[in-house]
Amino acid sequence: MPGVDALADLVLKTRRESGDWDGIGNYGTMDALYILMVAGEQNGGLSQEMQDVLSDYVNIHFTEEAFNWACGSAHKMLGWASCIGYLQRALPDRFTSSVRWGDIFDRSEIYDLDAVDPTFPS
Repeated sequence: MPGVDALADLVLKTRRESGDWDGIGNYGTMDALYILMVAGEQNGGLSQEMQDVLSDYVNIHFTEEAFNWACGSAHKMLGWASCIGYLQRALPDRFTSSVRWGDIFDRSEIYDLDAVDPTFPS
């Protein structure tokens, strides 16, 4: 899919030296991981460059010292959960769990837009 590939190339080019895109677990990083994951799924797998970028991100930011779960922000927690979900889908060998992580935009089973009554509220 040419549009997704172009976005993935941009994501790869705009990664910061710190290994993320706008901070650890922030929405820009979450979006970047989503684009890489979708591009990999559309192309039958992640390119080696994508795998390397994601591995670097994990190696830098998923260390015991890097985790600060007492962040005090629901948005930060949503960002973390989403990032973990996308990494779990993109790197299933490194992110194994009996729990599938994600967010409301990633988890279509949470909502069924076809079941929404368009007349509510009347």
